[in-house]
Amino acid sequence: MNITIPQALAISGIALLIIMAVLCCIMGIIYIMGFSIRKTEGKSLKDLFKGSQNDNSSEANNTTDVVQQNISTEDKTNLSGSLGSVKLINVNEKDAALIMAIVAHNSGIELNKLIFKSIKELKGDN
Repeated sequence: MNITIPQALAISGIALLIIMAVLCCIMGIIYIMGFSIRKTEGKSLKDLFKGSQNDNSSEANNTTDVVQQNISTEDKTNLSGSLGSVKLINVNEKDAALIMAIVAHNSGIELNKLIFKSIKELKGDN
C-alpha cells in the first residue's frame, strides 16, 4: 500500500485538526474552571457584606469575626497579619479589624493584599 504525497498531507492535516480540537477542549475546560472559581469567590464576599446599609451593627459583627481570624492576638499593640504588622494607637483590636474590613470592602482589594502600617484614633471637636 503506497501513500501518495497528497494523501500523506491529508492525513497529517486531519491529525493536526484533531490535536487542535483536543487542545481547544482542554483550554475551554480550564477557562470554565477559572470562571467558576472566580464566581464562587465573589459569592463569598457578597455574602460577607450583604444586608441593609442601615444595619451596621450586624454587618460590623460579621466582618469583625471574619477579620479577627486573620489577626494574631499575641501582641496587643503590634498585630501580626499576613503582610506585616499593624501598630494600634488608641484603638482596640475589634475596631481595628472593622476598619481594615471596611477599607478592603470599599477599595475592592482583598484584605490579605492590603498593608496597614498603623491605625490611630483621631479625636475631633464636634
